[in-house]
Amino acid sequence: MRRSAVWLPLVAVVCSSCSFGLQMVGIDAVSFRPPTASVVESADCLSRDIYTALTGVGPWDPGIASTAPEVGYPPADFEPVAVVRCERGVSSSGEMSVDSVRLQGDVGAVADAFSVGSSRYADNISASCVFAVEVPAGLWLVDDAGQAFRPAWPSAPCGFRDDPLEPLGMLDEVSRSVHPTGVAVDALGCGGASGSEFENTTTEDVDAAVEREREGGRVRPPALVMPISDVGGLQVCRYPAEPAGLDGSYVVPGSTLALNRSDSAALAISLADAPVAQSCSLDATQMASTVLLRPDGSGGTQVSFELDGCRRAVGFDGYRELPDATLAVLSRP
Repeated sequence: MRRSAVWLPLVAVVCSSCSFGLQMVGIDAVSFRPPTASVVESADCLSRDIYTALTGVGPWDPGIASTAPEVGYPPADFEPVAVVRCERGVSSSGEMSVDSVRLQGDVGAVADAFSVGSSRYADNISASCVFAVEVPAGLWLVDDAGQAFRPAWPSAPCGFRDDPLEPLGMLDEVSRSVHPTGVAVDALGCGGASGSEFENTTTEDVDAAVEREREGGRVRPPALVMPISDVGGLQVCRYPAEPAGLDGSYVVPGSTLALNRSDSAALAISLADAPVAQSCSLDATQMASTVLLRPDGSGGTQVSFELDGCRRAVGFDGYRELPDATLAVLSRP
């Protein structure tokens, strides 16, 4: 099953006998090492849990019945020569696939990145965090005999470390095996929450946001949480803006817009560079939202858009102007 965690900032912290050992946050953390991973005969991207984590559906193929082994710490005597990364692909016709991608290069650097220490809050700490984060759904280190294990992504309090991202990004794809799912991306149902994440803003609100950015720079989640140039093909849900009901928010049915990787990366880059949105009090009638995920399923930052009204985006550090080119992409028929 897909593993989820959360990232700072802290919403609430309850601590007994804190010694203020966690740098910056000022609360205790302890180091630990995950259990050693089990080695299996071969890497497999078509286990039920990896398949579902990547696609969000099925599998309906009765031949896909296995469950992937648990992730764990690299075994001491295991010598990897390649990485197999499980990815969600999309064909030119818009059909999803589950791809098994073999990567080679400096695999030793990858293994070292998965051998760094992990940490968590001490047992006397109770913390609530925000920003959901997903680690890759299926990642395998493979030796020259084809045997493989799933490395545990090194963790940190309220999230995961970014260490493995860079060495993984330096590897070269040498082969890809594609398994069609028979499911078209734009045929998937979706929905958005009623109510709105957007509020009216004044000139004073905008001035304060600009000043905070000038003094402290942009505040973003760690790289693992927010893929930008490396984002996968996005599934954008578009839906009408409706007020929340008396009992709170409810799901508003919408339609799915599937973007290719090139358009998805251009969208993410444009929003990452977008300026603070100007003051506005216009109500939107059409909304959209998406979750920024890499092809391997990692990421998790949710971004929402006003397609009319104030035409803003939220998810990239406060309200951001929605560029015309990005709006045009999101408004495609």
